[in-house]
Amino acid sequence: MQVVFLSGGLATRLRPLSKTTPKALIPVGGVPYVYHQLNRLIQSGFTRFVFCLGHLSEPIVSYLNSLSEWRDCFTYSVEEEPLGTGGALLNAYTLLEDNFIVINVDNIWMGKYKPLIEYYYRINAQALIVIRSVKNPGNTLFNPKSSKIDHYARNSPDCKYEDIGVKIFNKSIFAGYLNKNRISLEDDIYISLIKDRKLNGFLSNDRILDIGTFENLKLTKQYISSL
Repeated sequence: MQVVFLSGGLATRLRPLSKTTPKALIPVGGVPYVYHQLNRLIQSGFTRFVFCLGHLSEPIVSYLNSLSEWRDCFTYSVEEEPLGTGGALLNAYTLLEDNFIVINVDNIWMGKYKPLIEYYYRINAQALIVIRSVKNPGNTLFNPKSSKIDHYARNSPDCKYEDIGVKIFNKSIFAGYLNKNRISLEDDIYISLIKDRKLNGFLSNDRILDIGTFENLKLTKQYISSL
């Protein structure tokens, strides 16, 4: 299955570092963070990657092209202005396969992808997001009996689960948005999918490495250095 990286954000929580270094290239364990992501995914059998780029796209493309063993696996979609997470996928629409995985560039999910993909096909899903239970306010109301996501709201005390940044989509769900420009995957497309009972959840207890904040970047560096 094709993997699509969302890597066009401004990474405002990592400023001033992210002013000159995109999240994908932040050094972790002596190499850019994206190397760890790709190494894990390629070891899991993935060979086709689309990078949705925006902010500081040129150094990311330059680095990925330097990975001679892997560079034939990469395709790029570059947005000229910020389009949002949904807009980034619409910008890459012609590059997308019928079913594809979407991964946030600041996350590494340590779970196994094969059971996730098998579950996606077994329940005949069109949209499946990996979630985990949380003590603090989450963003997702999940019904384990039906596997459906019943509600999505950021930092809601009523939500006991959160979207971890790994999802699988069928390309067809984006066809109705092709006339849109800037659009949020979470705040716009998820809401429509929930209304139509088409957004499913996959509950995971596996570790997630994250570099979205300086605190999480420090923890991720510590974990990778301990391996």
